[in-house]
Amino acid sequence: MKKATRPLALIIAMGVLLGTIVSPVYAQVCPEHLDATIDIKPGGFPNPINLKSNGLLPVALLGAADFDVTDVDLDSVGLHPIGRCEETSAPVKFAFTDVNHDGFADIVFQFKTADLTLQVGDTEVCLHGDIGGLHFCGHDDVIVKD
Repeated sequence: MKKATRPLALIIAMGVLLGTIVSPVYAQVCPEHLDATIDIKPGGFPNPINLKSNGLLPVALLGAADFDVTDVDLDSVGLHPIGRCEETSAPVKFAFTDVNHDGFADIVFQFKTADLTLQVGDTEVCLHGDIGGLHFCGHDDVIVKD
């Protein structure tokens, strides 16, 4: 696990001030977490996922002034359909880059499409993991095709 460079108290204080520790919309999915911003298939919209694909699904975890992705515990990261946290898939690789050109490092994770637990009708996914001793969750819309 990468060592956090920011004090945990500062992360918690920032989250409380910004209202990001507990998201009421997803409180049942990820009870206590930091909200993260993700982008399925970075730069594209909508985000179609073909379940018959043998390829990889890119998912970007976007960094920000208050969210340094270099502090992410890379072994803790997973992707799952909203409401089915027990069906988490692990990434097969990742790369640090600035996908949205905002000057902050981002991480693009690659997930094997064949390993995803998505079903036709799923409309949203959650990327989650740990950063600086706290849990984070980020959500994005998808269109799942068979």
